[in-house]
Amino acid sequence: TALPICPGGFGTFANLDRVADLMSTASPSTRVVGLVDSGWLMNSTQYKPSDCAVYTTCPVYTAFPKGAVLWNSQMPPSCKHRFTNSSWLCLLGKYVYPTKTPALINEFQFDLADLSLCNVHPHDDALSYIEGIGAQYRRELSPVTSLFSPACAAHT
Repeated sequence: TALPICPGGFGTFANLDRVADLMSTASPSTRVVGLVDSGWLMNSTQYKPSDCAVYTTCPVYTAFPKGAVLWNSQMPPSCKHRFTNSSWLCLLGKYVYPTKTPALINEFQFDLADLSLCNVHPHDDALSYIEGIGAQYRRELSPVTSLFSPACAAHT
């Protein structure tokens, strides 16, 4: 089963500053700019509670604490220091942003991967819940200065 989230997106957040530091050490004239594509996942309550029998049906707050250990995630030190007992939060853009390295955030307001983790799908009779997810994205993304956030249901 494919992971219903974008490990490249949240991995970019978690590693952007570390990679930029490595690049500036190796080549001081190199300028690093990040592109975080569909990596702003939210820690939302599920629309329909799941038994979490399959990891793809687990909510972020259940899957990520286990996943961060399994993936041997390298969290940004400043974030990890703030959340010593729940460093898995450092995989979520809300807790990592802003990065010291400039980045463009590309995030759909109705990200299909995030909706999957919320155990809801666009064909469900859940329009108000899905609209609430879009509103939550807009609130969380409001401080982002370089943002492309179309109001459509997709995931790249």
